[in-house]
Amino acid sequence: MGDTERLRNPVQPGDPSIAQQVFDICCAAVERAGGYLVQHPDQHNINVVAGGHQVTITVVALDRHH
Repeated sequence: MGDTERLRNPVQPGDPSIAQQVFDICCAAVERAGGYLVQHPDQHNINVVAGGHQVTITVVALDRHH
């Protein structure tokens, strides 16, 4: 995966959150790697199927003040 995508700090109300950006990057990487995505009912979750295996990827935004 030679290409790198930069995360952008959301500053405008319509800008995607960091969690959404990471989710989109994960989806694109899975597709480039030959896997395919299956709909998941929860936001920021995807089911990935590749080589007879299925995994669920969950992207969560952590509170920085823990």
